[in-house]
Amino acid sequence: MDDDDREEQEILLDTYKRALGMNYEEALKNTNHETHLVISSAGKITIAHEIKEKLEDIMSLADFYYSEEKIGEKIASGSFKTSGMVIAPCSMKTMSEIASGVTSNLLTRAADVTLKERRKLVLMVRESPLHLGHLRNILKLTEMGAIIAPPMPAFYIKPKSLDDIVNHSVANDLCEELSKKIDILKKEYNVFPCLKVILVGSNPASQVYVRNKQRKAELIGISSETIVLPDSISEDELIEKVNTLNEDSSVHGILVQLPLPKHISASRIINTVSVEKDVDGFHDENVGRLVKGEKNCLIPCTPKGSLHLIKSVENNLSGKNAVIIGRSNIVGKPMFHLLLQENCTVTILHSQSRDLADYCSKADIVVAAVGKPNFVQPDWIKKGAIVIDVGINSINIGNQSKLVGDVDFEGVKEKVKAITPVPGGVGPMTIAFLMINTLVAACLQKGVDPSDFIA
Repeated sequence: MDDDDREEQEILLDTYKRALGMNYEEALKNTNHETHLVISSAGKITIAHEIKEKLEDIMSLADFYYSEEKIGEKIASGSFKTSGMVIAPCSMKTMSEIASGVTSNLLTRAADVTLKERRKLVLMVRESPLHLGHLRNILKLTEMGAIIAPPMPAFYIKPKSLDDIVNHSVANDLCEELSKKIDILKKEYNVFPCLKVILVGSNPASQVYVRNKQRKAELIGISSETIVLPDSISEDELIEKVNTLNEDSSVHGILVQLPLPKHISASRIINTVSVEKDVDGFHDENVGRLVKGEKNCLIPCTPKGSLHLIKSVENNLSGKNAVIIGRSNIVGKPMFHLLLQENCTVTILHSQSRDLADYCSKADIVVAAVGKPNFVQPDWIKKGAIVIDVGINSINIGNQSKLVGDVDFEGVKEKVKAITPVPGGVGPMTIAFLMINTLVAACLQKGVDPSDFIA
């Protein structure tokens, strides 16, 4: 097909990772763009070791493919007209070369030409956190006209789909690092982490949550199985099933998906799970350990993930004013203790609290976990605050439903230092820290110091 038969041409891309490059290719297939693909040598290694697709399959998605060694290809010429170039993901090495005008391969040369011709160059930055050298390169490239997609878009953009945030969020980076640590645990300590999830009944939302947990576990190397039981099961039968898993030394983590049918006491089931295998962190003994500030205890995943998000923006929280809206055992109360241990001044607001807006307006950190759509209004939040929106609520707009958080995202996003979107901000972090808790549980049960693997 001649170039003129397509409205626009698009050059793709760098070191390659399915979550970025391949998804972008697949999206472009459904548009009127002609795609030109470059895969770096590092990208080929990534393809061989990290994704199931073969190099040939990936190449076939593009209209044209080039080797990075062939620096004289037409896509590196100013006369080659494109709508833009995307490098996905863009390593710090590649970004540094482009910022410095280094054109050592086809990829960096094509990027250099794209900037010269004042065409769009989008760099989907991969690493985080960033040091001063990275930030200077980002500034330099921005001044040159490049568009930088930040390494933690869970905070900076509102994703169009859950996949956007899962693929690009802090949680993804955490799980990639965790996968490497699990490999070490297997090879050097002969420990193979195993997670068992019990799902009672057929609640659609619970099925989605469980499926996401199992998928992530398998992806990073944790053995995982979902045990599905009928909602007619008795409480005693469920306890017997949990005890069977408690006694199985090959099982390191047990999670009973909530909510449970009304005839079953969630509290009794939670406290039946072995303390050492309670990867949800809900057992009364684990709650007590959290309150006391003990190390290496199993902490509820959503608060733990939320704290990680906060500290990725502001590492030193000492002296900060923090407000938590909601006092649940799952989020509000454990979040209080985690922030208290960071030397924050913490206030919990709840259904009987007065002057919520006044408390929130003085807070450096706001964690909303109340379960009411758009409950937190823009004038409640001070400029430069960090906002963690744990809520997930379904609202109807015309004939369609939409998921929103507890915070008025659109009204708040321009004034805050960081805010998590819904969906996709806190959810992936919860799953990431479930995986971390499973690793910690496996280490503790096998006599391995978890601090060797988890900072």
